[in-house]
Amino acid sequence: TSLPALRPEDWQHADQLAAGHTAAQAAQARLADALHNAETAEQRVQQAQAAANQCDQALQAATHQRALQQQAVHEAHARQATLADTIGTAQAECTALDTRLRAAVQAAGYDLPADHAPWLQARDAEWQRWRHTQAELQTLAQTITRLQAQCDAAQAQAELWSQRWAALQATSAGGADQPADANLQLPLSATLDDDRAHDGTADAAAALQASVAEIQRLQRTLAALEGRQAQAQTTRAQQATALEAAAHAWHDALQASPFADLGRFNAALLPEPERQRLAAQRDALLAAQQRTGALLQAAHARHAELQAQALTPQSLDELTARLAELESQRSAVSEQIGAHRALLTRDDQLRTTQQTLFAQISQQTANSDVWQRLDALIGSSKGDKFRKFAQGLTLDHLLQLANKHLARLHGRYLLRRKSTGELELEIVDAWQGDVARDTRTLSGGEGFLVSLALALALSDLVSNKTSIDSLFLDEGFGSLDGDTLEVALTALDSLNASGKMIGIISHVEALKERIPAQIRVVKGGGVGYSRLVV
Repeated sequence: TSLPALRPEDWQHADQLAAGHTAAQAAQARLADALHNAETAEQRVQQAQAAANQCDQALQAATHQRALQQQAVHEAHARQATLADTIGTAQAECTALDTRLRAAVQAAGYDLPADHAPWLQARDAEWQRWRHTQAELQTLAQTITRLQAQCDAAQAQAELWSQRWAALQATSAGGADQPADANLQLPLSATLDDDRAHDGTADAAAALQASVAEIQRLQRTLAALEGRQAQAQTTRAQQATALEAAAHAWHDALQASPFADLGRFNAALLPEPERQRLAAQRDALLAAQQRTGALLQAAHARHAELQAQALTPQSLDELTARLAELESQRSAVSEQIGAHRALLTRDDQLRTTQQTLFAQISQQTANSDVWQRLDALIGSSKGDKFRKFAQGLTLDHLLQLANKHLARLHGRYLLRRKSTGELELEIVDAWQGDVARDTRTLSGGEGFLVSLALALALSDLVSNKTSIDSLFLDEGFGSLDGDTLEVALTALDSLNASGKMIGIISHVEALKERIPAQIRVVKGGGVGYSRLVV
């Protein structure tokens, strides 16, 4: 239902405005309820649409995932078949090579264990020991040759020393058989020769003992080297026997093989790069098989997980029927949404009209407030309210100017209007904690300063329209103390310096000395007779 339009004359009747406002509020409440119902229905439609979209997405995702998994399974089966063929071929080649290797190892007198790495390391260690033994045998042979030469030299030297020792002993025995007088007849030089011979005999005995000790040490070293040589020869003989047995076994295996001789066997061997390539290909195929198996297991696991995490237990036909039902519901709700949107459009139009009315009411209310404010300020039959209001404005301006002069004359006082009266004044004493008191409590000097400030402010106030170039002060200086008088005179001097003429009427002697230009009234001799002195 539409609201009745307000006529221009209805704005003057408050009851009709109130009735129109109440009807607008009721219509607004009805439209708010309709809007709430429309929003609720739209939310339901959105939820149904979201559920339908979610079902569609879940169905598409499941179908796509299933297709991907089937494709991955087919590819995995194809790769697995290819890898199985390749692995079968590689295993056949590996089996043939392993058979030939085992035959060759058994022919050499060894059993090929299951774990090849330790056995190969042991054989490599034996080969390294054999090489080391051969090197030691060569070194020992050289050492034995050198020591044998040293031993022969030492034996020859020992025989030489033995002969010299026997000669010395024979010489010593022959000298003892000679007579004593012959010994007495020997000159002093002969005695010295005997002493030298005795010393030589002692040195030869020491050298002989050292040679014997060296011969014994060399014999011990020679015996140890001969033992080590015998041990090395024994080990060499054993290894030569094993090598010969391995050669015979290899020859027998070659005779039993389909190869006629060693040349054909070597010709049948794969080249080292080809063998390495085949081994690398075998390792790559094994790794690919492992990866394919892991991928296949992961695909089966993912398929099982997706089946376990199915969003709904319904079948595809059931989901299609449910989707069709939701689509029909969505169409019905869309129609409801269209109807509610039409209502919302109508509500927006009514709201716009109502806002226009509210704006007109606000404008009329603002105009009415202005007139009511003016009526409260100046509305009276005699016009005294307006007069007091205008005088109050002028007084506020006058007090502002007066306080400026008063602050320059004496910073203690401040003039302001009373809150109880419209045109009454009070004085604020800054030296007494900003205490406000009546102007009638001012002393003579304080009253003079306040009056002077008001006079100067009045002069400034009217100077905007009328030029006031002179100021006359009649008395008032007698009640001032010395400091206050000095302040007042200083202020008057500044006014005089600004171009104003200041006239003072006073009997104070201090002013006579301060003011250079004076007009004195001198009392004459008779009664009522006086004269002027400039």
